[in-house]
Amino acid sequence: MLSEMERLFLKNRRVAHLATADRDAAPHVVPVCFAICNDTLYVTIDAKPKRSLSTPLKRLKNIAQNPAVAVVVDRYEEDWGQLGWVMLRGHAEILIDGREHDQAQALLRSRYPQLKRMQIAELPVIAVRIVMPRAGVTCRWQSHTSVQLPHRCAYTPPMEASGARRHVLTWVGTEAPSLWRNC
Repeated sequence: MLSEMERLFLKNRRVAHLATADRDAAPHVVPVCFAICNDTLYVTIDAKPKRSLSTPLKRLKNIAQNPAVAVVVDRYEEDWGQLGWVMLRGHAEILIDGREHDQAQALLRSRYPQLKRMQIAELPVIAVRIVMPRAGVTCRWQSHTSVQLPHRCAYTPPMEASGARRHVLTWVGTEAPSLWRNC
């Protein structure tokens, strides 16, 4: 479901923002470390002190009440011509143990050396099953118009990126134009 370009963008980012909502639709957003395997994004609950062990984290309570989540992974630069982001929507599950839990923990530890020093084996993992009506990566350039590129189309960049114009460009094919390799 994820394109090669989306996977490359996600691989090169270290922090995501996980958005959950409780049964009353009250939103809650937190920065998280993540890893992706196939079409599942994993987030571990790490060993940093957050709350007492008897009180579950808000994100875990929200997922138990409402499994619909969104994850945004972005790149901010002072040069707004270099901005980029990917939004993933999905249904989250809380993995307490088992093979998938253990494999996710190993994947996360391989991506984040800090987790190797933490006792996380007994802590839950959030598994976000990515559900997207279409695969796409959006990179933003300065402009005022939105242009959505169709599947496998070519992109010709604007002659100049001025503050008076804003393009939102989306590639939904399996191979990105070379211009987008660094998005």
